[in-house]
Amino acid sequence: SAGTAETISKYMGEEISSGGGQSAKIEGYTFGGKTGTAQKKNEDSTGYAEGEYVGSFIGFGPLEDPQFLVLIVVDDPKGAYYGAQVAAPVFKEMMTEIVRMKGIRPTSEMNKKPIGPLVMPQKHNIPAVHISADGVLMPSFIGWSTREVNDWLNEAGLGFIPKGMGTAVQQAPRPGSYAPVGSDVTVIFKRN
Repeated sequence: SAGTAETISKYMGEEISSGGGQSAKIEGYTFGGKTGTAQKKNEDSTGYAEGEYVGSFIGFGPLEDPQFLVLIVVDDPKGAYYGAQVAAPVFKEMMTEIVRMKGIRPTSEMNKKPIGPLVMPQKHNIPAVHISADGVLMPSFIGWSTREVNDWLNEAGLGFIPKGMGTAVQQAPRPGSYAPVGSDVTVIFKRN
């Protein structure tokens, strides 16, 4: 709940848009998190081992509707060892993939400017969901975005197993076949 998110963020630190968690910031989304760096004990536990560390990052969100909690722990990293350097970027990669796979829309403005000319994705004529005694009639998802496929499958009461990024190039079950209500649909995406 939102109250829980506020309570947790109070104890974990502020949004990850400032401080050591900046390398975990996911543009367009608001997450809470905390970095950690600890020196490891030596073998006989009488002190600390020289040059041996554990870097960590724990984060949760999106803050508006917390659904995910991820803990990244890097044991004895080589070179950089601070949690903000070794664990926070892994959190960013994982959460970026999670929000993409789950179809969670950004909650804040994206500040990045496009590197090249902005190409608007082609809008597809999204067919209505048809459910019969045979199951859900599968349309062709070829050329659809991950979001379009996710929205259609949610409406149809089907699970979604996305593979890759870009636009849909292959799917199972095949177009024109029927999928049992509640079953999973696998769609392969590739960038053009």
